[in-house]
Amino acid sequence: MSANLTPEDVEYLREGYRLFREHDPEFMERFAPDATFVFPTTLPAGGTYEGPWEALEFMTTVSNRVDDPHPEPEEFIGDGDRLVMLGTWHAVLPTSGRRVAVRLAHVFTWSGEGALAERKATSLEVICDTASFAAALAEADPG
Repeated sequence: MSANLTPEDVEYLREGYRLFREHDPEFMERFAPDATFVFPTTLPAGGTYEGPWEALEFMTTVSNRVDDPHPEPEEFIGDGDRLVMLGTWHAVLPTSGRRVAVRLAHVFTWSGEGALAERKATSLEVICDTASFAAALAEADPG
């Protein structure tokens, strides 16, 4: 489901998440070079990063602790230059093989107007149940 977005916008967004899951760096082209990324500071390597390449520090830190980490979008809500993705972050804990799922939201800001495929994201903030997320990462890295 999606609110205030065209079917083409939703497909473009879903494609971006697919590229991310497949570790295709093309997903980073959807962001402005100086886009701000904000990850909860209570998570390993959490904090504010400038640009998608710098934000890879957080993404790499998380993906080095679990198997198949990825957000699964469930709903997109657009309002002007803001877009919210509601979904679930999934991963497999290598220590036990247990699958974990944590609810999250991605809040984007987009430049310009028109179809999302013609614009760049200028910011991304991750909002999630940090206690559950941190517990899963701690269980995956008991050392």
